Amino acid sequence: MNDICECLGLIQLNNREWASLIWIGLIVLYLFSQPKLRASMWDVAKAFFQWKIQVAIAVAVSWTAASVWLLAWLGIWQCDNLTATIIWCLTTMIVTLADAATSKEGVGTLRKVARETIAITAVVVFISELYTLPLWAELVLLPIMAVIAIMAVIAEYQAEHARLVGPLNVLLGLIGLGLVAFSGYQIVTHVGDFLSLGTARDFMVPTLLSVMYLPFLYLMLAISAYENAAVRLTFRLEDKRVTREAYVRGFFAFGVNVDLINRYFRALTATGTTDRKRIREAINEVRRIRRREKRPPPVDWSKGWSPYEAKNFLAKRGLNTEDYHRTVVDWSAESPPLKVNDSFLADRLTYRISGIEEVATKLSLELNANLQGTPENSEKTFLSAATTLIMRALGDEPAERFAVQYE
Repeated sequence: MNDICECLGLIQLNNREWASLIWIGLIVLYLFSQPKLRASMWDVAKAFFQWKIQVAIAVAVSWTAASVWLLAWLGIWQCDNLTATIIWCLTTMIVTLADAATSKEGVGTLRKVARETIAITAVVVFISELYTLPLWAELVLLPIMAVIAIMAVIAEYQAEHARLVGPLNVLLGLIGLGLVAFSGYQIVTHVGDFLSLGTARDFMVPTLLSVMYLPFLYLMLAISAYENAAVRLTFRLEDKRVTREAYVRGFFAFGVNVDLINRYFRALTATGTTDRKRIREAINEVRRIRRREKRPPPVDWSKGWSPYEAKNFLAKRGLNTEDYHRTVVDWSAESPPLKVNDSFLADRLTYRISGIEEVATKLSLELNANLQGTPENSEKTFLSAATTLIMRALGDEPAERFAVQYE
């Protein structure tokens, strides 16, 4: 008990964190002071305190507590890291948990968290927050940065203000650079304080907590996949015994492999009927396609393309397709729409392949043009991607003829 009290006594917030708390408190007080907004705030609070959300948060906190215990046992975590741990819980833990619960990217969510954890920006953010401005300066600077960021977002929505997006982002970058420069100056003038074991732990603890949190997020993604499937199957199946069998056989076949779970339930509902026979077929289909992905069989060029090769024809251009799978009409795979420019209603490219199970017979590249787009740049990007696609699909000579035709 004394150790806990001693750790709690070491909680210290820097001026930036105090400024954030003060502004958050003022905003919350304002919202609750307005009768119309107060009702909405209560609705949000009720939604947050639903039992599923609270159970997920409780398990996440327990997982984090176990991680902290392990780091403390290894001598990495100490009581003076409690503040950083609490901030990590209120930011990274909650945000990534919400992303895992709502994301359609599946395992891509984990890759995103991992990239952000080891990215150079994480080091820059850590350095910028080592030393902060006086409290009054942080109180003034925080709303200024918030207003600039909001203005940049609004400008993306409105074509007549789109030219302001770049300058506003540059202004935000300059402010951030100034904070990093100030913190860097303090580091140089207090190099002895910076080059210490405590500073190393302050950086390592949040990073290690993020890495140790990834297995938990993976389990959450698997649970979310089964839960989403439950909603879909409830509308498709009246026989609850068949529904239970679909879950049980899917779990024993694919466990907590998020990708295969999603493929299985998608295959299960791709045809017009879902029964015990279709359950077996869906499991065998997913396994068969998975084996084929690992060792794609050769395809006679006169019949079409190997779907497992064709889906990667434009991968280097950022047009990465999902897995090749059965749909109601045929077999297909398509890429998420790729933004051609930075405006909110940006022009987007989509790459799609379709055909039968063994052979892709159609490759298509689609440009979705919007009013806010830049036609010249979008057309240039489209033609360049189309040339690459023709070259990969038909060879160099047809690609050269196509490029010359549209020069």
